Amino acid sequence: MKHKNQKGFTLLELMVTVAIVGILAAIAIPIYNNYITKTRIADALTHGRVYAGKVTIDKEDVVEAPSDLEYSEINLEGQVTKPQVRIKLKETIDSTVLMSPDDRAGGKVIVLSEQSSDASVRWACTTNLPQALIPTGCDYDASVKDRKLLEEWAEGKGDACWSNARDKKTGNGWSIGSCTHCVQATVQTKAQGGYRPGVADAHGLACSGLYGGDEALAEAGGGMTGSGGGDAVAEATAAADVGGPADGDPFTPDLPEGTHSCWSDKLAASRGDGNGWAVGPVRSELTADQQKGANLAGRRGTRRPGAGELMKYRCRPAGEAKVGGGDFGAGASVVKQSGGVPYGTVWKRGHMHEAATACLRKGTDVWVVGEIDVASSAKTLKQARSYADSNFTNMKHKRRKQYFCVDP
Repeated sequence: MKHKNQKGFTLLELMVTVAIVGILAAIAIPIYNNYITKTRIADALTHGRVYAGKVTIDKEDVVEAPSDLEYSEINLEGQVTKPQVRIKLKETIDSTVLMSPDDRAGGKVIVLSEQSSDASVRWACTTNLPQALIPTGCDYDASVKDRKLLEEWAEGKGDACWSNARDKKTGNGWSIGSCTHCVQATVQTKAQGGYRPGVADAHGLACSGLYGGDEALAEAGGGMTGSGGGDAVAEATAAADVGGPADGDPFTPDLPEGTHSCWSDKLAASRGDGNGWAVGPVRSELTADQQKGANLAGRRGTRRPGAGELMKYRCRPAGEAKVGGGDFGAGASVVKQSGGVPYGTVWKRGHMHEAATACLRKGTDVWVVGEIDVASSAKTLKQARSYADSNFTNMKHKRRKQYFCVDP
């Protein structure tokens, strides 16, 4: 009986096969991981570009950035005139099948910056991703890992404002930009002298027209400190918690809602910035809306009442009875003013004081000097001035309503 010879793989053949598989795996797995990671980056960038498109449509009332994304976090930052969409890539974005990649995307940043022209709006893309992972259409920029600070202010560089983020990182918070509610001549004098804003000035001097990120503190006036630093804020807050502010104390943005504000010439004269808004009752009978307006003016801290309003908002000395009604007696003629210009004056670009406020006369397309809703934010007041300067009225009725003049 004959036996057939059994054939098999020799040890050498097996070793060669394993070596070939190992070489292929060493080449294929990194390529696979790189492909998956780049696919996830593309997905994160797509979410960012979609959100950037929504920002382009309406910069003033933008929708919230998408949240709970698997591989990225998206935030809207920068200035209203120069918005940025910041995409921070999560550590989970890296594919790590069988091995850890050499080029990692986790923790890197992609920034979309609006670049507008008369004809179109485009979003430039910069990133600090490794070259092998940079998406098509994006450029490398190592500095995107740091949030951009506003440019440092110097004499002759235009308007000045106080940035809490710049102060925190550089020790000098004076930046180029408009402030929330202020008179630039006064602000620039303070900036030249190296003045550091106190708690009462935080809101008025803070840089306006900013989105989120580190600069959000500057926009809201949060984190501002006086010469005493953070302890000064803590002490002021503690004093309010214990017994509340006393009549005659400076009116500050951090006071509880419902705290009444009035104007004190004595306080204005004693302070270097001329801010006379104090805690206390006014001398006159005010309507609820008028008192609300006084409290809002107190929180802004820089707007001196016009000649027609000054008597109405003066502080009432202890023991003195209220003076007449809000109209100062029957038949009295009171001309309401804003920035020294009578209400109802047709708005003229370049001819209005920085403290003047603009509103849209109801039923018309005419911008005039006057008040809009007293609860409006500083951002809305600034936008109203901008619209009035450009005589812009082409907006939907729902948006127009927020700029209508209130009855004087």
